[in-house]
Amino acid sequence: MASTKTQDERLAEWNSSVMKYLIPNDVVLSLYLILGTIGNITVILVYVFKMKVKRDDRFFIPVLASVDFIACLIGASFAFTWNIIPVKFSNGIVCEALWFVSQAVTIISAVLLIIIAVQRYLKVCKPSFIFTQKMKNVCIILAVCFGFAFSVPIFFYYGSVEIYNPKLNVTGFWCGQKRENIDHVIIYDISAVVVAVIASFVLIILYILIGKAIYQKFIVFQQSVKEGKYTKKHRSSVELESVLSVDKDKDSGSSRSRANSIEDLVECDTYRRKVKRGSADTLDQGRFFTIGQHFRTHRYSYMFMTITALFIIAYTPRLALMVLESMDPTFWNKPNDAIAGFLFLYRMYILNHAINPFIYTFFDTRFRKAVSEIFCCCCSTRKSVSLC
Repeated sequence: MASTKTQDERLAEWNSSVMKYLIPNDVVLSLYLILGTIGNITVILVYVFKMKVKRDDRFFIPVLASVDFIACLIGASFAFTWNIIPVKFSNGIVCEALWFVSQAVTIISAVLLIIIAVQRYLKVCKPSFIFTQKMKNVCIILAVCFGFAFSVPIFFYYGSVEIYNPKLNVTGFWCGQKRENIDHVIIYDISAVVVAVIASFVLIILYILIGKAIYQKFIVFQQSVKEGKYTKKHRSSVELESVLSVDKDKDSGSSRSRANSIEDLVECDTYRRKVKRGSADTLDQGRFFTIGQHFRTHRYSYMFMTITALFIIAYTPRLALMVLESMDPTFWNKPNDAIAGFLFLYRMYILNHAINPFIYTFFDTRFRKAVSEIFCCCCSTRKSVSLC
């Protein structure tokens, strides 16, 4: 029967058979797209417009959320397009452009995480160093430039390539690695892996140093509570010292520093009242306060540690599959269920960009409160409209 069908009919049959196996992948991509776009837009709007008081710790969050938003939108859209026409992707220009943007955004996100890790290290381990506003802006520009520059080879090594199905005796078009300059493709992919491994080690080392410094501070703080040196008067002074981690940038101005102080004092006073209401037992209250205050003081370090760990986990399968794809010319000539499984791992990196807003919500109490206020306001407005 296959011989009586035209080439277009056989190609459509092949495309349809692959597309059916990718339906579960489409469902996952839909979740990535919905959660990632809505979540990151919410982060950008809240941090930029709702939270008028800006902290040095929060500076990179809306920047990272903007990159995450683009990654979710472009990455998921690219994946959906690929799933609809897996073996009929004949438009090489669209394929190269989508590959380029998704790769560039990935690299920009990784560089931003390294910059954030350096900032956290300086803040925790080298507090005398001033990370100015100008330095932050320059770092962001460098991250964007590096991401686009490192992704330029995509236009030479990726595109619409022919793929043959011997069973149906038909040739389709696959959006992936070109085989003409396969040696260069292998070198590029291995270079990307090496850079990723080096970046991962840098991030791990920086956060180990940060974690060590935080742990030492916690031990000293906890010991002072146990020995009774941390009196009520001393507690107030330590609270002031720990929470007033204001932006020391020369370009920021004194008004911004005072605003940070007011915000942190309000949060600290609210926390202290909760502690007093929580328990009458002095020892338990002291332990609760010690752990709670430690977490509050270093919550942004823990938050970015979590984001970085998830980033490394989510991107590792993609890098491994890129190398395997370049090494094996028949890598994608596998049963449809195997292709669906590989594509799920290949696109797992989008999960990292989609889940970050939930990490911000968990760690940043001010952001969580702002989002709750917006949600409650929307609910009350909807109720009032329905009553009318």
